[in-house]
Amino acid sequence: MGPDILMLAGAVLASSGLHTGDTGATQTPHSDHDAHPDHADHDGHEGHAAHVHGVGHLGVAIDADGRVEAEFETPGYNLFGFEREPRDADEARLVSEARSSLLAEGVVLRLDRDAGCAYLGGEIADTGYHDIRVTYRFDCAQPQRLRRIGTGVFEVFERFETIEAVLVSPDRQIGLDLTPSAPDHRLAP
Repeated sequence: MGPDILMLAGAVLASSGLHTGDTGATQTPHSDHDAHPDHADHDGHEGHAAHVHGVGHLGVAIDADGRVEAEFETPGYNLFGFEREPRDADEARLVSEARSSLLAEGVVLRLDRDAGCAYLGGEIADTGYHDIRVTYRFDCAQPQRLRRIGTGVFEVFERFETIEAVLVSPDRQIGLDLTPSAPDHRLAP
């Protein structure tokens, strides 16, 4: 899959307002520094309009050959409870465990088993602690059977309230919200 379909997913995320932080939910925008500890430790983050605690963004791009690329973005607070360098061994362990969980199959993105998708791996961009970006790759033997996507992130990370997702494929573009009470979404009948 060329970068075109993943770039399209990113464009759909941006144009749909999913990166604006306008979720209608009660999460605290990142600009409210007094609402969360450790915000004094941020350096130059005011330009990040999408940074909303409790919300993650997931873009999923599927091509006609069954290749799937996904990108997940979240404030570090949702994962660690802070957005700065770890201060001690316990916090360092927490960060390490969270990063391992992000790369584990089925935590951030679950794909319909009937599609025969093989998880090819993920990679965490070195963005520090305040905004985390992870990319994932899958190869689906029968992409036409991909009728459901979901996430296991709510089971692993308690601070998430919503995952705002966009799925782009050759035949559809959809936006959806995944929540703790509805972590899966049916794509087709």
